[in-house]
Amino acid sequence: MRIFLGALVALIVISGCSTNAFNPEYITGTRKLIPVEAKPVMMQHIKGVTFQDGSVLRANGLIEGFTLPQGYAYLNDAQGVIIAADNGGSVLIFDTHSGQKQHLAFTKRIISATKEGNLLATVNASNEAQLMDLDRNETRFGHTGSEVLAVDMRLANPYFYDDLIFYPSLDGKVQIYSQAKEEMVRTMSISTEEHFNNVIFFAINGKKVIAATGSALYLFSTEIKKESMPIRSVHLIEDRLFVLSKEGTIVRFTLDVEREKSVKFKFAHLAGLIQSEQKLFVIENEGYLIELSKDLENYYVYKLAFDEQYFFNGQTRFYFSNGYYQP
Repeated sequence: MRIFLGALVALIVISGCSTNAFNPEYITGTRKLIPVEAKPVMMQHIKGVTFQDGSVLRANGLIEGFTLPQGYAYLNDAQGVIIAADNGGSVLIFDTHSGQKQHLAFTKRIISATKEGNLLATVNASNEAQLMDLDRNETRFGHTGSEVLAVDMRLANPYFYDDLIFYPSLDGKVQIYSQAKEEMVRTMSISTEEHFNNVIFFAINGKKVIAATGSALYLFSTEIKKESMPIRSVHLIEDRLFVLSKEGTIVRFTLDVEREKSVKFKFAHLAGLIQSEQKLFVIENEGYLIELSKDLENYYVYKLAFDEQYFFNGQTRFYFSNGYYQP
């Protein structure tokens, strides 16, 4: 039987499971959250949080004056068009400018989706990639990936790039579909873990394709490079990649996936990363905020009290159920 994990993923990420605790030698001081009213979470996706009242928190903040119908969870948005899905296979596309709504019915739950023009690219909970023509309400393309036994919502959304559509999958792959040829033209295999092998990060920078699962960072360019490591999250900051490992290490990579610098915090459970103009900030789930220089040469540790009901890594803020932190 397939196991679905939604908002629980955030709790797993921030709660950790080791009996060893991060115990910094020196604490510089204390930082505080900006308090907000607590809301119960209905579902958490890699791109945002849907609360039980239908309101949506994205990387750049709460969507003001907008709520989703009951049972729908936010997946993605672009240029004012919001995509949401429920557990039964229904998808809602809502244009916030015109107020126009489009309802689609799929046979299985959609867990990642991207719209461009009249096309909707999706991946469902059975690891099936599809391309739908919204004007004609018909499926242009379908591809079934390897069966997966467990699904969480940390799956990067499909990515349109010129003629190509990149489909991050649940089995550690990125499938590349050509609209001109109307077929899959390449498969990039990031990692081969048996469980929870979602592609959690995907980016294109120039002619470089960078992707990651929970166990590997991958570069596809003039050469293919793979860096195996236990990954919590990947963050593209300017022209560098910062990887938070499950072992408490922050690693700085070039966009060619070359290690430049790393710093390890013994027994730390690192949950997320944001930046200010000059600094990086990392949350540690025992109640600490780590402030670092972008070259990782210097750092300071602060106490930060937060509620662990949920955690979301925004663009410039860390969000918790009882407030947010912004440098």
